[in-house]
Amino acid sequence: MSGQDSENPASEKMADSYAMALKHNNNTHKDNAEPDAEYFNVKPVFILESDIFGSSKPDKNNYLTHTELFKCIDLTIPANHLNGLQRVIGGVWRIYPDSEEDRETLVVNSITVRKKRIEVYPRNPKYVEKESPTTVRIRIKNIPLSADDGQLIRYLQNWHLEVLNYQRERLRIDGFVTNCQTGDRIFYVEPFLTTIPRNVKIGKYRGLIFYKGQTNQNAEIESKNNISGNENQAALIERDNSKDDRDQFTRSDGCYRTNI
Repeated sequence: MSGQDSENPASEKMADSYAMALKHNNNTHKDNAEPDAEYFNVKPVFILESDIFGSSKPDKNNYLTHTELFKCIDLTIPANHLNGLQRVIGGVWRIYPDSEEDRETLVVNSITVRKKRIEVYPRNPKYVEKESPTTVRIRIKNIPLSADDGQLIRYLQNWHLEVLNYQRERLRIDGFVTNCQTGDRIFYVEPFLTTIPRNVKIGKYRGLIFYKGQTNQNAEIESKNNISGNENQAALIERDNSKDDRDQFTRSDGCYRTNI
């Protein structure tokens, strides 16, 4: 019976088809892997939107788009040499060329955007700021991984903080960073004078905020609330005592007299 199966053309064809499908799936998985080390083996270069717009924020109609930047880069290196264009927080663009030669050309020759010569940086200038001692590093904990990072950024901005960059912390094992996230978000902001409490409510979540030089403002707030509550309680007692003094006068024989 097994001999008949081994000589059966239909069985061999089915086995070949299965092998081809398995090979295709493996190749597809490899192609979709993120990041693709072979595809992005050249480090990106960077540009800053602030070099184009200055300190003012452009309106929606004047936003720099992927299409526009793609065409601008095409004037310095062939656009088909680009592996990727990515805009990240803080008005930073990552440009991924496919060779070291193209990378060097972009850095040396720069690019022209809206008739302005724009510097192309070999590394992210925001990370240079991040490594500066004048930048504050904030860690936010206890927020679910499913929560939108934009919600956390808006929370910090409500404290009038200027967020330069942020990242989701990933688990490090034996010196290697894994794809497993710890849930902590790390934000890099300009120095600030405001004291942010440690225990905070962000939307529907209760989170913890930590940064260097932080004082536990929650305790101060609780103390102030207690003082305020004691003052209010004292005022109520004084009012009640005053009312009792008035009530201590009762009518007797047409005259007022005290019960004391």
